[in-house]
Amino acid sequence: MEITKENIDFIKSIKHHDIRHLNGTRGNFAILDNQSYMVQIFHNENEPPAQAFFSNSKAFVDRQQELYNKLWEIAIPLSLRKKEIEHQKNPNYRRILTNYNEIQNEINSITEQTRKELLICTSVKILHIILTENDLLNRFKSLLQRG
Repeated sequence: MEITKENIDFIKSIKHHDIRHLNGTRGNFAILDNQSYMVQIFHNENEPPAQAFFSNSKAFVDRQQELYNKLWEIAIPLSLRKKEIEHQKNPNYRRILTNYNEIQNEINSITEQTRKELLICTSVKILHIILTENDLLNRFKSLLQRG
């Protein structure tokens, strides 16, 4: 699902569901109980679907489930997308952090939000703490998957 400034309030109102963001998402499909696949085809926005495709082919459903799992992996959790949108509203956002837990949370958030490049300028001692205590090297794997 694409989470934007325009729909963030509506999406925040959805409770008890894990929602993630993908940039530029325009498609949709559903996998029902890992047994069937359905997609609705919309020719015009704000109109009901013009067509639908349904399949219960196990091989096809399995491939679509793999696609869904990969999309889910690269999608950004709602909590992080909310922070991205907040930072977009205030591009000159600055904050001084002195609490160790706040610093760790901010590092985790920035790592998750990074799209292309992450530059870290710090002392060797702090870099060591960032790499070991925040498990940053393992987080790089997800960054590399995003491209």
